[in-house]
Amino acid sequence: MKNITLFLFVLFATMANAQLPVSQTPQKKNALIEEWTGYKCPYCPGGHQTSDQLVAANPTKIFCVKMHERNNIAALSGSDYDFRTVDGTAILRMPEMKVTGAPCASVNRAPCTNPQAGGLLMSPNYWNAAITKILGENAYVNIASAATLNTSTRVLTVNIEAYYTGNGSATNKLFIMLMQDNIIASQTNGSSYPAMMVGSQYRHTDVLRDVITTGSFGQSMGATTAGTLYTTTITYVVPASYLNIPVVLADLKLIALVFRIKCKRHQCLQSADQHYCYRDQ
Repeated sequence: MKNITLFLFVLFATMANAQLPVSQTPQKKNALIEEWTGYKCPYCPGGHQTSDQLVAANPTKIFCVKMHERNNIAALSGSDYDFRTVDGTAILRMPEMKVTGAPCASVNRAPCTNPQAGGLLMSPNYWNAAITKILGENAYVNIASAATLNTSTRVLTVNIEAYYTGNGSATNKLFIMLMQDNIIASQTNGSSYPAMMVGSQYRHTDVLRDVITTGSFGQSMGATTAGTLYTTTITYVVPASYLNIPVVLADLKLIALVFRIKCKRHQCLQSADQHYCYRDQ
């Protein structure tokens, strides 16, 4: 039996790989780029390069997850890998995820100044400005974590502590994404990002594999007033593959974050202090 300690990035208030116990000192937010992409998209390698450069410039504060959900640029062709996920599809169906072209992304799922079709999504040339704004905002909750993976049983165990330095929402939810790096597969126009080419194939990184908290939109956190400490342990059995893509355990990583749920007729998810809706499926 062997345990792997996974990289677990925590948002929106703490440093990458913040270990237990959680800090009780107020901090600024981190930024999450949720990038909508596809292996059949000729412009998407340019989006990958933009997000990779932004993360590399500030790797303890900026993070990225890449989602391959739009059928016209992600659907399976022949023996190609199918990158789509149930959770990514549910997120894409949120009314504010108005994808009109790829690549595009939201930053912390917050409203932006140059959205596509009035939603939350922006073209790559607007991502940096949105990130700069988010990084200057105060967070009301800090998160610390420890994650291990038993390579024999494939059981992933994630311990989370969240401390509220300010008042949150009674509907805060913890949301943990599992991602995989180094998936070697097809990519239209992949040669436009030469650093990612492996022979004639392309190295896909930060690929969403699953949301491991309850449902696609996280698990409730209970009381969220200033001074509240929230703790939880999540266990998850990692499958051998997602659809036709094998899982390489050493290439897995996690992102943990806190969102807010609001509204009655439709559930509205709020990140930072901005809110947006998603429909019950």
